[in-house]
Amino acid sequence: MRYRKREKIMLTSLIFLTIVILYCMKSPSEPKLITSNETSKIPFHKLSGKIAFKRTLKDRPEEYFFMFLNGDQKTFDDIATLYTYVPANLMLSPDGTQILFSYFVFKGQIQRFLWQLYMLTFESLGMQNVTPSIYDDSYGAWSPDGKKIAFWSNRNLQSSIWLVDLEMDSCYHLVDIDYFTRTRPAWFSDGVNLVYASTDSNFKPTLYQLELASSAIDPIYTDAALTTSDVIFKHPTIAPDDKLLAFVKSYKNGFDEIWILNLENKNAFLITTGHSDWHPAWSPDGQRILFSRGKHLFTITKDGNDLMQVTFSDHLDEYPSWIP
Repeated sequence: MRYRKREKIMLTSLIFLTIVILYCMKSPSEPKLITSNETSKIPFHKLSGKIAFKRTLKDRPEEYFFMFLNGDQKTFDDIATLYTYVPANLMLSPDGTQILFSYFVFKGQIQRFLWQLYMLTFESLGMQNVTPSIYDDSYGAWSPDGKKIAFWSNRNLQSSIWLVDLEMDSCYHLVDIDYFTRTRPAWFSDGVNLVYASTDSNFKPTLYQLELASSAIDPIYTDAALTTSDVIFKHPTIAPDDKLLAFVKSYKNGFDEIWILNLENKNAFLITTGHSDWHPAWSPDGQRILFSRGKHLFTITKDGNDLMQVTFSDHLDEYPSWIP
């Protein structure tokens, strides 16, 4: 009788242990990234072309998804998952086959985490470090032909804009900038002129135009009323017709506003305020701007009208990129 009782206790314990082990071995459920309810709210009729952005899961913040929204085909998909390391500053290649992003990774040779520039090819989902270094490389911008990438780096222990030629496999320095205004440069459609943000000699936030062939630098817009202790310029991006430039005024109080600069008369005007609006991207026809606000993406006309929400999940959506 005593042995039967002992066997019963052991069997009960074994069953309980088995249940615990099976529970612990159970894989976490796959996240439900896209729901029909979310898709039904997307204003596809205002979203021609292709949009890519990063989605960080609300309940699993260690996972990052690259999302792909096709306005022409009216489809919405997740295209890649990245674990552990942090991706940021996404930008689609001009042909839409690759995505460029900054990746915060651990560099074993110096035992440090650094920002590095990576490309991901959609067809193969293969990744490539396009500017391997032991420095921070970030804020990359494709040239219009997709053969070059301008980016920010602290190589030579100096905040600078650099250029990598993907065909020639070469990388060289373009211009030094103020450290606190480090951000992505923007290309004109001719592929030989860039706009970047920095400061002038009076510490005023300034947008500059750089001609690659001659290295000529010209200031194109300065905020004369404020200094970089109040505001900095970020995320310049040029409209497809080269006539307008969208950029962010990032204030020390935490608010980010989107402004438009007329590149012909150099007048600037405000199109969003009262929120933290950042990372603008032009629509392929140059009529609308896509941007991050809170945990969602929004779009607005270049005149600051017809504000529309684009994404509707409970997750964090940011870093939009938009191409034809």
